[in-house]
Amino acid sequence: SGGSLDVFYRAENLLKNEYENSHEAFAKAFKEVNDHPDLSIGLANSTLEGIIKEILKDERINSKLRGTETLYDLSQELLKVLSLFPNPSLSSEYKAIGSSLLKISQQIEKLRSAKTRFHGTSSGDTIVKDSIYSAFIVNSTATVGLFLESYYKSIFPNKEEEGDDELPF
Repeated sequence: SGGSLDVFYRAENLLKNEYENSHEAFAKAFKEVNDHPDLSIGLANSTLEGIIKEILKDERINSKLRGTETLYDLSQELLKVLSLFPNPSLSSEYKAIGSSLLKISQQIEKLRSAKTRFHGTSSGDTIVKDSIYSAFIVNSTATVGLFLESYYKSIFPNKEEEGDDELPF
């Protein structure tokens, strides 16, 4: 268990240093990995959804959210607007990575819906109880979220940074 903790402590430090807004939400998921593995997965899913929604709200992106989109729907829309998938001009390797990012989002959403208490459970349901799996999922989700946020910021720099070249006189 110590090894998996080391991995997400490194991820937590990166989040804290680079992405303050996402840090708090992922930190909650990290804290629940050992005691409430299924809860940590649900929190990570919700955090990734929040990151993607914030990006898609940028008026420089032509996206119209209905408010009912799932993580998969949001990921699909974001990958399109960032030209990560589908994009015929990308090499086959980049296309595969874009497709994989979409698949990761879909599987995280499925886990949250089917293997956690986020959507309610019945007596025959299997709930994630092993922290090694939840650590893997939370770390994977944080990695995807960090990448998408970083890539977005590289394409659409902060609005305040755009105006830095203008002199006030």
